Amino acid sequence: MRTTKTTPLALILCLVVGFCVDSTLADDVPSAKNPKRGLAGKGMELYSWKLVGEDWHFRVLRGTNRQKPLSMIMARETIMARETTIVGVNDLKQHLSGLAKGESLFWRNLAKEPVPQETVRKLKKTCAELGIKLVVVQKVDARSQHKREQLAKLTKQLESSDSNEREKAIHLIGNLGSDAKPAVPALVRMMKDPHYQVRTAAAASFNPIVPPQVDLSKVFPKWTLCNKNGPVESWSPEEQARYAKASKLADQETAKAAALAVPALIRALQDEGNYLRQYAALSLGACGPYAKDAVPALIKALEDPWEGVRFRAVEALGRVGPDAKTAVPALIEYIKKYKEYTVRTPAIRALGEIGPAAKPGIPLLIRLLRDPREARYPAAEALGNIGPAAEEAIPALITALQDKESSVRATAAEALGKIGKPSPPVVEALKKAAKDPESYVSRNAEEALKKILAQRDKQPR
Repeated sequence: MRTTKTTPLALILCLVVGFCVDSTLADDVPSAKNPKRGLAGKGMELYSWKLVGEDWHFRVLRGTNRQKPLSMIMARETIMARETTIVGVNDLKQHLSGLAKGESLFWRNLAKEPVPQETVRKLKKTCAELGIKLVVVQKVDARSQHKREQLAKLTKQLESSDSNEREKAIHLIGNLGSDAKPAVPALVRMMKDPHYQVRTAAAASFNPIVPPQVDLSKVFPKWTLCNKNGPVESWSPEEQARYAKASKLADQETAKAAALAVPALIRALQDEGNYLRQYAALSLGACGPYAKDAVPALIKALEDPWEGVRFRAVEALGRVGPDAKTAVPALIEYIKKYKEYTVRTPAIRALGEIGPAAKPGIPLLIRLLRDPREARYPAAEALGNIGPAAEEAIPALITALQDKESSVRATAAEALGKIGKPSPPVVEALKKAAKDPESYVSRNAEEALKKILAQRDKQPR
């Protein structure tokens, strides 16, 4: 695990860095003059920021302020995991496993630049796996007019005769994220640019632009709380209705953008440039279910000579979801061919994301539950996501409840709950797992047991 311990000298440096970085952060932070700017509430606080040339950093704090500046966060606080700065989502997951299931985690990004969609997706998925309620605390950008003017200027810059200027404009448009959707037609045209670097930049730009982003200014005028699964419980019916309307509009905008981008990205998968093909597959994944027409091309990309293309193609197939069911045989062969954990894991998870249609892959997933390497955890996860169709995996999942790795035991318990077969062996195994010394294993087992017993009570006697 990559962590940075706070020493007296390091603390001074952090405070200095925090002071410097604070000048680039959102300016609405609590102060003596504005003590009410914080949002009250119980739970944990998650803060993220990014230093130049480094990965995203996180800290988990106890408290209710919700709006600390970076200098305050870097000072000594009551911090989980003994005052450490967590680098990357993978390390963060181990720290969050200590939170009680159902507890809220309030996340505020302190950097002006948006957190990459891939990082957001990983964090939301991690919280969902751990049963943590992730609540994003963010300030709605009041400078929408400035963004529109900036986008218009950058779109005009795409017509420059200088390829370097065109490439620079594309990168800046991508940095605007979802707000840059009006530029998608122009970016599609850039996919035919004679310069490889420009085409590659255009292919990559769809990744941050296409995914749906709810316009929270249509829900709340000021500070906003939004949850991955919809409005938090405290929202009024009117607020929930506005959020649902805004979500529907965001999906419609994504569908329009994807309809333009997907054909161009499919063609780019045939390009001679390795990185262009790789970024095309990445952006197809960002299109999610709207990239279903790309499934045949993505299946073919699983045999691409460039590893990066294969990796992104596998991820994209998983994000397409059930509409990628024709890819199941190819994904099975891919998992059999590549034994490295980092290579095969996305394919294992893709089977789960495809859902019940991935039933042909269940025998392989069952075998992977006995894999001596690291494939057991994603295999158990995939079986749970396949759901009731994975009933034949129940004996293997019961055995996995005894695995030496707590993450495998916890995921196996959750998978049994998702499969939902209320048989006596499952009930007894989960009762035993509910006494596991690891809290998140016992928590998952208890939750799965509740689901299964509730289903059993609904069955006719």
